[in-house]
Amino acid sequence: MAHYTFEIFKYKWITDKDGDTYRDYIDEMPHLIVEAENYIEATFKAQKKYPSDKYTHMLIDTDVEKWPADISMF
Repeated sequence: MAHYTFEIFKYKWITDKDGDTYRDYIDEMPHLIVEAENYIEATFKAQKKYPSDKYTHMLIDTDVEKWPADISMF
């Protein structure tokens, strides 16, 4: 088992006067440390605790030997 640390931000959708919609980050949550067999399992656990429709997640640390190829925000 490996440990994966995620940075979590709470957001809400905002629409400006021109009709453009974007995320307004409103709160930084405590870092979430997940124990999992692999990165995919870790992302599922992070999304279960902080659903992606209200929170963004970004991997910031792991103790695995090889980091995942794609660690973009989800």
